[in-house]
Amino acid sequence: MAQRSPDNRLGLLDQIGPGISRILKYVVVALGLTTMMAMTVAGLRAELSGWLAATLWCCLAFYVAELAAAAWQAAQTQRLAAYLFSGTGTIDILAIAPVPIALVAGIPPDTAWLFASLWVFKLAAAVPGLAMLGRIVQ
Repeated sequence: MAQRSPDNRLGLLDQIGPGISRILKYVVVALGLTTMMAMTVAGLRAELSGWLAATLWCCLAFYVAELAAAAWQAAQTQRLAAYLFSGTGTIDILAIAPVPIALVAGIPPDTAWLFASLWVFKLAAAVPGLAMLGRIVQ
């Protein structure tokens, strides 16, 4: 059986094409960060608050599904702890945890969603050149 790439954790995208997962990641990051920035514009926030919130929740759900898939795959190979404490695992957790924690702590949604700016770190895991730059900086 061929080994699956990290971009295709469950092998669900084999039928469509190998690059679709990577493209989807870029689209979700771009959409999420653009929406998060739009939330800071008072006129847009007042006019489109429902759509902006729905978009951000969908992006967060995508990252939760991505983390769940990666954790499930790591658990199948007895490497869950190694994944969770790796750079990729840490980035995946940082993409998910801050917003719900801030909302539960009572921080207003407009402010809590600013933690979505951490989603930019997902690019470091997805773009090979940025990962190489991170290794050089270390």
